[in-house]
Amino acid sequence: MLAQAAIVLSSLAAPIKAPTQACAQPHHPRWSWSPGEIAIGSAFTTALWVDRKQTLALRAAGYKETNWFIGPRPSAGQVNMYAISFTIVALGTAAVIPRGAWRVGFLAILAGGELAGIQHNVALGFPIRL
Repeated sequence: MLAQAAIVLSSLAAPIKAPTQACAQPHHPRWSWSPGEIAIGSAFTTALWVDRKQTLALRAAGYKETNWFIGPRPSAGQVNMYAISFTIVALGTAAVIPRGAWRVGFLAILAGGELAGIQHNVALGFPIRL
């Protein structure tokens, strides 16, 4: 009985090792992106550039732009500069947002907004082209 108590007590006093992980943690976990975040960020970027192409087609057809950042009659250069700037600012902001639900939510809102813009342009008769 005494031997069994000694074994139980020694097992309680033994150091507890952390479970090993299947993959190594990234060096900077805050700056790394999960596969889901990359997928949503890629969807946003693709949608933004499809919207850019549609905006250029709308501009050439004489339609007024509804995005108040670039005005009702933007030049091709303004449309291109907006697309580049918005891509950098949006993905840069997503990079500093903590990983997980906040970053996924932010990227999902951006992607949803761009997809709504694309849907509006398609309803006007401008197809999706890359």
